[in-house]
Amino acid sequence: MNAEETLTYAGIPQKEMDGSEPAESSDCGHGKSCWTACARLRNYKLKGIFTWRLLKTIAMGQALSMLICGTAVSCQYLAEAGVETPMLQSFLNYILLLLTYTASLSLRKGDGNILQILKTKWWRYLLMGLTDVEANYTVVKAYQFTTLTSIQLLDCFVIPVLMVLSWFFLKTRYRLVHFVAVAVCLLGVGAMVGADLLAGRDQGSTSDVLLGDGLVLVSAALYAVSNVCQEYTVKNLSRGEFLGMMGLFGTLISGVQLAILETSAVAAIKWNWKIIVLFAAYAFCMYALYSFMPLVVKMTSATAVNLSLLTADLFSLFCGIFLFYFVFSGLYIVSFVVITVGFVMFNAVPTYTPVPESDSAGEEDDEFFVFLYCKCLWRGLKFVIRKVTGWCELQRICYNIKPGARRTLKIESSLRYSKNELCQSALSAHPDRVEKTIDNIMTLKKINADTNPQLGISLQASLFQIVGYRSLVAEVETLRREPYDFENPDHEEMLMKLWKTLRPDSSLTGRISKQWCEIGFQGNDPKTDFRGMGLLGLRNLLYFAEHDKATALQVLYDSLQPKHRSWHGLCTTHLVLLAGVAQKYSFAIVGINITDLAYSLLVSGALKTHLYNVAPEMPSLSHFQQTFCYLMQEFHRFWIEDDLCDIMEFNRVRSKLHRRVLRQLKNPDMALCPHFAASDLHLVNL
Repeated sequence: MNAEETLTYAGIPQKEMDGSEPAESSDCGHGKSCWTACARLRNYKLKGIFTWRLLKTIAMGQALSMLICGTAVSCQYLAEAGVETPMLQSFLNYILLLLTYTASLSLRKGDGNILQILKTKWWRYLLMGLTDVEANYTVVKAYQFTTLTSIQLLDCFVIPVLMVLSWFFLKTRYRLVHFVAVAVCLLGVGAMVGADLLAGRDQGSTSDVLLGDGLVLVSAALYAVSNVCQEYTVKNLSRGEFLGMMGLFGTLISGVQLAILETSAVAAIKWNWKIIVLFAAYAFCMYALYSFMPLVVKMTSATAVNLSLLTADLFSLFCGIFLFYFVFSGLYIVSFVVITVGFVMFNAVPTYTPVPESDSAGEEDDEFFVFLYCKCLWRGLKFVIRKVTGWCELQRICYNIKPGARRTLKIESSLRYSKNELCQSALSAHPDRVEKTIDNIMTLKKINADTNPQLGISLQASLFQIVGYRSLVAEVETLRREPYDFENPDHEEMLMKLWKTLRPDSSLTGRISKQWCEIGFQGNDPKTDFRGMGLLGLRNLLYFAEHDKATALQVLYDSLQPKHRSWHGLCTTHLVLLAGVAQKYSFAIVGINITDLAYSLLVSGALKTHLYNVAPEMPSLSHFQQTFCYLMQEFHRFWIEDDLCDIMEFNRVRSKLHRRVLRQLKNPDMALCPHFAASDLHLVNL
């Protein structure tokens, strides 16, 4: 771990620890024994361990356990009444979150408003809501197939999964004492299960133990993913935003699932005041749990909270002794004490995680969710869909999505995030090997080319676009890095051609001349102005002047005028230079800056939407230069509309143009100048 990173501690702040021994930043293990870890724990003063913060953490954790106990008791009474509607119960909880936290978000102003959140983060919260809903549903379904003992034991799988996810995605670092503490807590769970067996407690259904155990493990993994996302969100964003979005998407997802799976079960409920009270009690306990849990997670960590929740089954058992006449065993008390000791051990020695830099929080936020869901959920979901439909992801994309950027972008994403190296390497294939690469992919995916002829054609067209874009970036970068050389006759020829095209009625008095200012260069020698963009700037200006000459001359003419209220056609014979009048902006210098704008759009990948829509196969340099022409005209239009006279306004207008183009390119069906035509370049939605 980087020594320069700022660390934040979960559990006890560093200043509350005994100052005799500094916190270590090395990884756990490396031959240290459990005895050493325990001895180090003994070195802390008792007062330093049992701080007010730790006692409050224990109390809050047990409060969460009692809320879970409340849901378990109400579920037990509902089951005795013949009501088995887990999705309806979850739906009521999400409705309460929707009516409170989501409504609160809708009343906010600025960036915290629900509309602003949905514009940028809707897909992440949709995945989080889906994970949470399915985690709740799968664990309840597991009770129909396997034993209570299996559920209690396998449900603990959430803790090691949570620690692994926290290690990789939250960068949490554990010491050996934390692993010992987890082992102690799991030992307490073993004592609880042993007490159930000795007491002869009803173990429930055993109709399909293997399926039931699998559902428990899936539920544990989903809970771990959900809890890691919750910890990241409440520590980096806000609790209100998290609960508001969970209320919104949880209501939508559980509502749809309720309508599909439990319509008949809900209709069969014999409603009375007792059933209503039980539903209300369950909904209240779940609502309180969801509202309260983010506070505890923010104070400690998701792992610590799940350790404290291990006592929830014990609270349920204690209630069951009085309400459902369960047989009491002394091992229940032993189990409670052991779990509590393990929880204290875990929180007595702090874990630590890097604090992200504030200016890069947004980028790390996106990266966190992308990698977490790609690694943990998406691959499993793709496997299930393929087994159900009989089509691999590439087949579904090619057969269900029309040609263009929408299809090519999805194919590119599928290949990039594939676990197979052959698919990943296809993105960097040489154009001459595209056909061979397609054959290899179809062989790998076990797709018969004879029965799927269109698939190969579609993949080939998209892959040509992908590798063509990559080649175009390399070509543009080469031109940008090539400096203008006045001793190179080709460079000089292009520069002279630019002058003759823009100033056909005027001859240069010399290679070094003030006349260059008439077409917008800064000094007597244009070569100094090409330093930023190299030969790329000259090539773009010349392309604009030659291929859209009328527009280029009009823009040049307007750029020399002190005021301009309308933009009308003007032939080259009427081009008049007003001597002694200050220029509105320098045509050539602005062209070089717009070249930089086009270059940044290309390198960032934003132009993929446009180029994949306008280039039937491989995007070429002419496509990039047409985009430059469009940007030049749009910049000029913005300048004229704002009626600006001060060149100091250039950066503001450039930023305005940049934002507008980026916003338009987010639409996968959008193309800039799809049919390149002089004086008629507009954004066209294909």
